[in-house]
Amino acid sequence: TIQSTFSSVDINAGAGITFNAGTTVSAGTNVTIDGGLAGGAPGTNTVTLGTVTANAGNVVIGGTAPDPNVTAAGTITATSGYVAIDGYNIQTAAINADTNNAGNAIKLTGGNNVTVGGTLTASGAATDLGIDIDPVNVNLNADLLATGAINVTASNDINVAAGVTVQADTDSTGAEALAITADDDNAGGGDLVANTTSTLQGASVTLDGDNVTTGTVTADSGDATITASAAITLN
Repeated sequence: TIQSTFSSVDINAGAGITFNAGTTVSAGTNVTIDGGLAGGAPGTNTVTLGTVTANAGNVVIGGTAPDPNVTAAGTITATSGYVAIDGYNIQTAAINADTNNAGNAIKLTGGNNVTVGGTLTASGAATDLGIDIDPVNVNLNADLLATGAINVTASNDINVAAGVTVQADTDSTGAEALAITADDDNAGGGDLVANTTSTLQGASVTLDGDNVTTGTVTADSGDATITASAAITLN
């Protein structure tokens, strides 16, 4: 366990950082972890995490070039704060945050792949807590739940697994949109594939890709817009 009861925890390394899955990092305020300080290509270094908790602040992981691979085996929680992860390949367990930073309580920026393996929850006193995910490929294997807007964008493919719910505007204020965009560089071949048992929901819903396949799509108060350069498959 690494703990700072009343202040912050800052961990920096030039050639990667590894915590066992059961290791807890806890701070009274902010947690900052960066394992990408050495030279080399993106993904050269790796940050492997257990449970990370900021009790009254933010959790910031990665963010210094070259981007490290980030694997979070435990839950990441920011109370009175946001979570921002910047890496090459990112794999998460659950993430919880209750304060926006530039419109998003949870932001995952990947140079290659982002895989969500635990529920991402942006919820708190505010009604507009957002989630933003922006790499090359996205695999959503667990729910995304936000009181605000959700934006998932990829240059290539976005896959939504069986039984997964991606829901913006969970508090039903009626204004927060879900937008999922594959092939955002318009290079072709970037598909949005949502399993037939998945649910995509928001006050309004916008889906876009080269090919688009959906399960249940629900726009609570606005429009549901589905756009594909090639084929659309509705289930």
